[in-house]
Amino acid sequence: MSFDFRKWIESVDERGELKRLAGADWDLEIGVLTELFAERKGPALLFDEISGYPKGHRVLSNALVTDRRFAFTLGVDERAAPLDLVRQLKNKLRAIKPMPFTEVRSGPVLENVADGADVDLFRFPSPKWHEHDGGRYIGTGDLVIVRDPETGAINAAPYRVQVHEKNLAGLYMAPGNQGRAICQKFWSKGQACPIAVVAGGHPLIWAAGSMKLPAGASELEMAGALAGESLKVVKGAYTGLPIPAEAEIVLEGECPPVAAHSHPEAPFGEFTGYYTWSDERGPVIEVKRMMWRNDPIILGAPPMRPPAGERLRDYLQTAQLWKRMEEREMPGLKAVWILPAGVSGMLTVIAIDQQYDNHAKDVAHAAIAVGGLGRFIVVVDSDIDPTNEQEVLWALATRCEPQDAVEIVRNCRSTILDPLIAPEKKDLAGQPNSSRAVLMACRPFAWRERFPIVNRFGDEMRRAVERKWAADLAK
Repeated sequence: MSFDFRKWIESVDERGELKRLAGADWDLEIGVLTELFAERKGPALLFDEISGYPKGHRVLSNALVTDRRFAFTLGVDERAAPLDLVRQLKNKLRAIKPMPFTEVRSGPVLENVADGADVDLFRFPSPKWHEHDGGRYIGTGDLVIVRDPETGAINAAPYRVQVHEKNLAGLYMAPGNQGRAICQKFWSKGQACPIAVVAGGHPLIWAAGSMKLPAGASELEMAGALAGESLKVVKGAYTGLPIPAEAEIVLEGECPPVAAHSHPEAPFGEFTGYYTWSDERGPVIEVKRMMWRNDPIILGAPPMRPPAGERLRDYLQTAQLWKRMEEREMPGLKAVWILPAGVSGMLTVIAIDQQYDNHAKDVAHAAIAVGGLGRFIVVVDSDIDPTNEQEVLWALATRCEPQDAVEIVRNCRSTILDPLIAPEKKDLAGQPNSSRAVLMACRPFAWRERFPIVNRFGDEMRRAVERKWAADLAK
């Protein structure tokens, strides 16, 4: 597999899942079109001849808004139904091992280089993605790379990057993220953190960066593992950081302590479906060097109100949560699913075969322990399809007795992006808490054998009649 973004675009085009659009404006119009096509689960969009920019300076959005493109990119069956797609990804994550990246002397990313006074972020058509955004964002489907000064470990994750001035960008890293913890190690000593931003590259690298890996694990090595091929990198001339050799656009620079240099950042439309507030003292990147390919392409992945937008976050989190729960050897675990409107784990459904009394409660608490962001965890019997929202609601309506089967778990980890965190508690220096509601929508274990039988024909009889009457049922 190649990590060349352009070959990925060619493959998507061959599948009939690419639409080229010429003449759109970077100021909101690209954002509106991206949202409209995402809501329709439409093609990937390749914008060219963007207002004020030469032909060839492009933006690609909606890379992974369909299951088929997600599956193709992550290397699982493109024909798989959503739950099976996540199951395949979970199994793949269990089987693969990190693959070290390979340093090379040169690569396409070095076709153009600008240093010092020649740095100009406005060279690229960074869109203003949402109606009330505070500015233009070059980094949405990006990768921000830093190195831990104590361990040498490389962290690469998609943090949003706003264009402030020709050589100054804004950076948002929520408390609790590894990248921010690494920056803090430099800041605590009064030092600037060397940093690189990949603003355009293969979606698989962005996907690997979006995974929640243990501290010290390498997202760049995970990208290689997912691809089955080592990621080629060049050594950044300014930072010394490993930079994907086939990247489209890369910025190198420093992120100084906020007390030394800050800039207002945001508002920005986030994955929760709401805007963040404007931070008057956001971290910045002092950009010292830019590298880009001829005719560069920004990879845009603006968050949208669920269920629109990329499914990358939810599918990866579902697969990782399922994998972690299996590693805890939870008995009877059949399926894990984050609902499309569930905002990155805030509404998770888990299907089980009950083994003992309070089994559903144990499973829910295990999910809280190994999961990330959350609010509602619904546990259902294995006859319920967790991807079918109507079945899940039916189970809640008929198998969940509120006085016995609803539990509130307090003081769980949250994020300042959570719209239910009060403004006065949104301290960038700390991580807020929230609660979880566990809803056990399973047949009562003590008398499950006497629970009413479901009023629906069995699958075998349904299939036999469907075969016999296929012509009439097709009308």
